[in-house]
Amino acid sequence: MKRPFGVTIVAVLMCIGAGLLAIGSLGFFVLGRAAVTAGTGGPTSQLFSEMGSIGAGIFTILAVIYATLAIYMFRLVSWARLASISFISIGLFFAMIGIIGSLPHPDFMVLAWQLFVIAVDAWILWYLATPHVKDAFAVQRNHARAHVEAHT
Repeated sequence: MKRPFGVTIVAVLMCIGAGLLAIGSLGFFVLGRAAVTAGTGGPTSQLFSEMGSIGAGIFTILAVIYATLAIYMFRLVSWARLASISFISIGLFFAMIGIIGSLPHPDFMVLAWQLFVIAVDAWILWYLATPHVKDAFAVQRNHARAHVEAHT
């Protein structure tokens, strides 16, 4: 079965997300480095250094996961669809927490960005649950299984 065009769009969006996470990881590394070099070496600079390292590590791991999922989504691998639904659902949950957390002191740009992220995540979840997309991933899975059985 031919790959649905929307799956290509989702894979590209996931690649863009992976790139943004990688840039965020570099930002955390720079934050940690700046805190250590600008500080007097006290507990605060140590805290910022550790926060920078931990944040960079988390963002790097997420960037690798999103890039890997994008590649396998592009290939119509069934587990990538399910894993993408899981990770995007978690991202949607944290975006909603971000909105709730920003309500006491709302910033229009932050709120607009979070609403945009929620809208895109909701669209992706809806799209990945549509029957023709499920069928595309199922056909690919069955095709791979038949290919393996033919060679055994």
